[in-house]
Amino acid sequence: MRHAILCGVALTLVGCFDFDKLREPLDGSASPADLTTETGDLAGVGDLAASDGGVVTLTPRLIANAYFSNFSGTTYASTAGMTKTAFEVPTAGIVDGDLVLFIANIDNGSNTLWPDPIAPGFTQIAQSYFGSDGQTFVVSWKIANNEPPKYTGIYGSGNGSGSAVIALIAVSGASSVMPVDNSLATFSSAAGMSPVVGSATGFSTTAANCTLILAGGVDWLGQGGTNTFTLPNGFTKLSQLGDHGTMAWDWTSQQVAWSTQAAAGATGNVDWSATGSYNGQAWTVLVAVAP
Repeated sequence: MRHAILCGVALTLVGCFDFDKLREPLDGSASPADLTTETGDLAGVGDLAASDGGVVTLTPRLIANAYFSNFSGTTYASTAGMTKTAFEVPTAGIVDGDLVLFIANIDNGSNTLWPDPIAPGFTQIAQSYFGSDGQTFVVSWKIANNEPPKYTGIYGSGNGSGSAVIALIAVSGASSVMPVDNSLATFSSAAGMSPVVGSATGFSTTAANCTLILAGGVDWLGQGGTNTFTLPNGFTKLSQLGDHGTMAWDWTSQQVAWSTQAAAGATGNVDWSATGSYNGQAWTVLVAVAP
């Protein structure tokens, strides 16, 4: 009998397969209809997951958080290298070819407080100074290529307390042609509110199965407190913390979450909220990462 033989590499499976033998029972019971893992799909490498339908989902991962809290000149909490005048965040875990997102906000500031670029190779999506007592947020991206052990920089004009939060996010498998399919940055110009509502009116994606990264934070209008975040339906938390490294803060906190949009087209409004010790004003950035 002539057999159909396939030799080669498929995902992480390497070898030769006799398709006729796949029709035979594995243990004398019914023949398998397909090959699956225990979860019913084939897990790929890194943060790529292929579904039964062959659709690849890009799953972002948190590389590191960094933070610094400062109240009236006294440091209450910080990660290594974070000071009142400078920032540092480690890059261990980033793989060449990853899409890297640097997401941060700091008390006080200006539209040029964060370096642009944040580090060599980064492209800035947004940087804005806003709020009643002032806060500056920034989101930048790059494709990783032999990254240094850490990203470091010195703050520019307008720095005040230095209370800051940074989240470093990586996504494997993003498009090499146009990894950032679309993006949008907004902030509140209204009076402080409680709960604080962050809102992105959304945009249209051009690629199917985009991963949506939602980032947002609050300019709190009071000294020292805590808060909780409420995410939109379908979004999963990546990072939530204040400038103490917990949900406690002197002046600032932020969250990062993600979801998948299966079909190209309009995202619709994307809203989140934060309930804390004081009134506040929100900033929001929405980024679509294309596979």
